[in-house]
Amino acid sequence: MKLTIRSDKPIVNLYNNFPKDLREHLEKWDLGTESTFYESFYVDLDMNQHDEALVNTESKELLLKRALANSDQIKELANEYLNRLKERFICCGALHQLDTVQDVSPMNIKLADMTLIQREFLTNESLLYLKSLNTRKCLDEQIDSEMYVSDEYRKAMAYMLWAEGCTYYNEDTFIENCNFQQYGLVEDSWTNICARELLLHIHARLVIGGKFGQYEDNLMPYFNNTKLLYKNIVSVQKVSSVDSNQSSQGFSIASKAYKCPVTNDLVDKSYFLLIVHPIDKKVTIMLHAE
Repeated sequence: MKLTIRSDKPIVNLYNNFPKDLREHLEKWDLGTESTFYESFYVDLDMNQHDEALVNTESKELLLKRALANSDQIKELANEYLNRLKERFICCGALHQLDTVQDVSPMNIKLADMTLIQREFLTNESLLYLKSLNTRKCLDEQIDSEMYVSDEYRKAMAYMLWAEGCTYYNEDTFIENCNFQQYGLVEDSWTNICARELLLHIHARLVIGGKFGQYEDNLMPYFNNTKLLYKNIVSVQKVSSVDSNQSSQGFSIASKAYKCPVTNDLVDKSYFLLIVHPIDKKVTIMLHAE
């Protein structure tokens, strides 16, 4: 038995239901419908007659929950979706250049709000002017053979995403001395925290944008639209108590997330994020191809 996309329910385009301001900014940053897919679908277990004879409804629910937490099953599901997407968009050249997903990396979803970004990112004078929150310009910095950045904030976001691939940018990071534990984050290094935490990853992706994106001089559009996009692609659940991994509003993130590499490049400008909602037996996709 394997995890599969349900055939009796449609794959839903989430983009049209995003707030207008979010859609407009995603288009401006070249992360709109021309290059990026924001979709969701329901999942089920594909079982043969022998499997179905051995499994009752209760045990099937348990098996489905286990499959949604199994990296091998998620990898197969990601490839099923990617193949279907390529069939639907035959003329999208960038999409057809993406590799088959060979492995998936679980991501963390511990941050329930924008507090860390607000306190640690938007208060750094080396990256921006604190009164206006405008970015500090710099000479063009080469990130890889094709990418150049011209402000300190985008440079830091690029290094946060691609520390190993940014061969031309080896400066000390702006948040390496941050006490991540106060935000409920425990990792072996700041680079792992930033690369694996979904909210920080999405924020960096929005700041970097797509190949033909227009960039913002002020950080607030990135801040506000990170919050809007995150709200639209993760699910939450109420909790009866509050601890370090839960928000003060009495809820916690119920989703799980995986990064599904679709290129061997260290600077992976094409990316595939898969967010699982176990309670709803549903999956959300954010896939960018360039």
